[in-house]
Amino acid sequence: MEGSNTSSPGATLSSTTLRVTGVEAFTASLLMFMGVETFTGIRRYLDRMNRSQLFTIMTVYMSTIAGSVMAVYTSFGAPAGHLFTASLMSIPAAFIIAKVMIPDPGEPKGDLLDTITIKRGEKNALQAMANGTSDGLNLALQVGAMIIAFVAVIYLFNDIIGLSGFSLQEILGYLFCPFAWLLGIPASEALTVGNLLGTKTFFNEFIAYLNLKELISLESLSPRSITITTYALCGFANFGSVGIILGGIRSVAPKQLKTASSLALKSLVA
Repeated sequence: MEGSNTSSPGATLSSTTLRVTGVEAFTASLLMFMGVETFTGIRRYLDRMNRSQLFTIMTVYMSTIAGSVMAVYTSFGAPAGHLFTASLMSIPAAFIIAKVMIPDPGEPKGDLLDTITIKRGEKNALQAMANGTSDGLNLALQVGAMIIAFVAVIYLFNDIIGLSGFSLQEILGYLFCPFAWLLGIPASEALTVGNLLGTKTFFNEFIAYLNLKELISLESLSPRSITITTYALCGFANFGSVGIILGGIRSVAPKQLKTASSLALKSLVA
């Protein structure tokens, strides 16, 4: 079989209600479950995306978490239902914010990105396994190298800040404290939650959820604050993910790397 048209109920709903292309909607549906590996499935379409469309899928990636890590965060004390709901809610929000920041100029009717076709060129299972292994290894190497570089810079910055007698986490706590309060966290707990939000943004959500687990065990936060924080931390929006997404795009669509690099920090903000 050379290929077949495919879609999912979620992709169809997003495409029709939010007026995004079929590939954008389909990619968003996959990102909730697969993470950066999604890019290997849409590699044929990445090169055809304009600046707005590429920015949209980058923002959706930053706004959600993959199903593979949901189980890990659940073991930290975060309810699975809240994690799934947070990712699901973030998809339409990401579409809206992304299109507001970088509007789509509009494509002619019948654009190739309106529908998505999964092409199957492998002759048998062994060829599929070989091709999949090769693509996966290339993606893993690109992503791994990017993570090492970006995280190393973050920790170097943290060590430099430490020379002043303050820690980066303390500074981030004060910086993100107002955002925690705006989310509905009581003033008495806003600094603690602000620290978690800062940790999630500058390091990663894994460390933030791990710290949340400790706070839950110590009963340092109220149940309401724990729930709000669970939602607020749910997403890949951190500087390490900038490296991950650039590594993924470099692996499958190197022509788009220059555009993606110019949009990376904007997608983090979005």
